[in-house]
Amino acid sequence: MKKLLTAGFVAFSAAVLLTACGGKDTTNTGKSKSASQNVNVEIPKGESKSASQNVNVEIPKGEKKVLPQQFTYFGKTQDVKVVNPNKTLSKGGYTVNLKEVRLTKFTPKDDLDKENTKDSFPSATGEFFYVIAIETELNNNTKERADIYGPEALILSDGTQLDDDTGVSGGDPAEVGSKAKKTIWTLFWVPAEEAAKLTSFKIQFDDVYVNSTGTGNVFPDATIKF
Repeated sequence: MKKLLTAGFVAFSAAVLLTACGGKDTTNTGKSKSASQNVNVEIPKGESKSASQNVNVEIPKGEKKVLPQQFTYFGKTQDVKVVNPNKTLSKGGYTVNLKEVRLTKFTPKDDLDKENTKDSFPSATGEFFYVIAIETELNNNTKERADIYGPEALILSDGTQLDDDTGVSGGDPAEVGSKAKKTIWTLFWVPAEEAAKLTSFKIQFDDVYVNSTGTGNVFPDATIKF
């Protein structure tokens, strides 16, 4: 899982590093947020934008904005979709229940936003990028403390695999013989011509982490349909 740190994305990267070190990331609470909110961002020296600005995001009626507000600096949100797949993935004594999946599309507002996103996410290949947030429940039936991160890859309906730029998890690990609820989310760049294929896709999860060490125990791919 990639960890990126650039001038325009300090707050988000701090959350990534906190999670990587075993800390609890609370940037993603799942609570409703106002469609107009104040966002503090750090701008590289010489940039013309104010470090504190009001950002308007588009949220379909009835939907919740569950992603860290730092993302709004890189573009406006559109077409949030929510499904309750009720899927269960099991392997090696670990069971993950997928409770809710949210897909958020972002579009850079102007050339400066495009430049900032390219600087922060070098693998960007398209005009749009998506964030997938998954509410999960990890059931640990092993004898070791365990955790999950991811998803690591998004597989389009034609088999094209897109790797993540970065991703973090919010919530506590599952202790021995216990359950833990958490939201995991990852950013994926999707070329404009591929965007329509996101009506059905597969999510490929990262390793299970036992005592902060990756085990290579990857769950089966989960197919999500919107």
